[in-house]
Amino acid sequence: MTKGNLRVLVLTLALTAPLTFPTSLDAQRSTASHFAPAHTRREAATLRVSGERSIPILAASGVVFGAAGLVAGVFIGEKIGSLKECTNDDCNLREALQGGGIGMSLTIPLGVHLANRRKGSYWKEALASSAIYGAGVLLAVSGVPVALLAIPPAQIASSILIARATAR
Repeated sequence: MTKGNLRVLVLTLALTAPLTFPTSLDAQRSTASHFAPAHTRREAATLRVSGERSIPILAASGVVFGAAGLVAGVFIGEKIGSLKECTNDDCNLREALQGGGIGMSLTIPLGVHLANRRKGSYWKEALASSAIYGAGVLLAVSGVPVALLAIPPAQIASSILIARATAR
């Protein structure tokens, strides 16, 4: 791994690490006062217990992790292409794009899973995301190249739906 690749990896991890931590500590959350009416205390307790993340937060986390996975996958795929001793640039490009797609397919569900406070099944999300990637590539190869643009939004949507369904 060259110094440039290492710097990109460290920068990517540094930018995405804050997304994996809770937004506030328990002591920082507003709690109901003992002098407040009982219904107010119940509502505060209900809000604290439910703790579901909003869909935009889950989607944003999926986008950020997916972008990081795309970059890492492109680097790894390019290195694999160079190990195969590809003689032309098309081979290296193909390997880099495949690596980017695989990296994105595994990290989009990871971002959604971590943003959802690790509730749900990451492996079900990753399996669905990989199936969507495979279907999109098959459609693109069979003559519908626009299908490649639909892969990331479909992966994010399916990861959010599966995370919400399996978190209960």
